[in-house]
Amino acid sequence: MNKFAETRRSDIRASVTLNDQRFHWITLNYREIIEKKYGIKIPEEPKIEICKDCRTIRSPAENAVVTMVNAKLLAIVLPIVQQLDLNEQLANKLYVIGVTARQRRHFDIFDCYRIVEFNAGKLDWSIVRESFQGLTRRDNIRSHIDRARRLIERCVEDSNTIRRMESSTFEPFDFANAARSVSALYSKLS
Repeated sequence: MNKFAETRRSDIRASVTLNDQRFHWITLNYREIIEKKYGIKIPEEPKIEICKDCRTIRSPAENAVVTMVNAKLLAIVLPIVQQLDLNEQLANKLYVIGVTARQRRHFDIFDCYRIVEFNAGKLDWSIVRESFQGLTRRDNIRSHIDRARRLIERCVEDSNTIRRMESSTFEPFDFANAARSVSALYSKLS
């Protein structure tokens, strides 16, 4: 990624955090670049999570790095990398919403909403369902879905959620409506 940035004469660089646990993190410094160049502060540090032992159901797809920030508006060209197939991305996000230890659930809800909003015609719900069921292999699917819906409701009740989402998306965002839409998606999974 750094070589790609250099060839594009970009100041954006990636740093890799390796650990002996479950994850590697690639952190991108465009938070500082955007703040310095445009005076806009991004509250969350952009990073890519690489899970060393997570199961994937489908083969990876090659796409540009996905980001909450509209790269075209900032004249940033993102590199092409291997990542989860779009259907598996959605299944994975829907799965992690129901994981009780998850702390950034509001971003997972936002991601689900945006995946469906921008890619409704591209999604294959039989694949999303298959991938979701593969992820919940040790859990009762019905109880996982019920827990996910309860956790979504808690996010909606959190007064800081709207502020965090709007400061991260640079636009007004109806989080309660998005959360209801995401909660309804679970009816397609069981």
